[in-house]
Amino acid sequence: MVCSRNTVRGALSLLAHDKIVDLQPNRGAFVHVPDLKEMKDVFNTRIEMESMILSVLIDMPDLETRLKPLYAMIEQEGAASESGDRVGWNRLSNAFHVELARLLDNDVLFEIMNTLCARSSLIVAVSDPLRKEKRNIDSNSHHEHREILDLLLAGKRNRVTKVMRRHLGACMERLEQKLEM
Repeated sequence: MVCSRNTVRGALSLLAHDKIVDLQPNRGAFVHVPDLKEMKDVFNTRIEMESMILSVLIDMPDLETRLKPLYAMIEQEGAASESGDRVGWNRLSNAFHVELARLLDNDVLFEIMNTLCARSSLIVAVSDPLRKEKRNIDSNSHHEHREILDLLLAGKRNRVTKVMRRHLGACMERLEQKLEM
């Protein structure tokens, strides 16, 4: 596929707007490397947004039907984690959170969560670059995601919010340790 310079410039401009790349005049586009404050800002925003999302979701009358595809996604995430597929695991882990927002059928909220999760993925990738060899992924995220869904279905509003906050907070702490090195 061939595309024009204008198309590439437009794509890079959108990525720069979302803080995925940094554009440097007369030098090019480079992967954005977030600092510690930006990482904390992204994850603290996610914690608040996702707490609100859970609070709205829990009151939906057809919640069990809406959550079925997310249970299937968790199975795929677990398989990716166990096989050492870091890219697949990271993509599915973030997709879980974006899909929770999609369930509310609020396009603005969905776009915000999509952007926050894209930035989170970048932070994870930059703080722990991929290595060529397969490695086990030290993550219980798929177990925590299952617990979140189970608590939603059980109507445990305070508990599900606490678990989500702990889940994202632990991720932020792991990244903070890596970024401070």
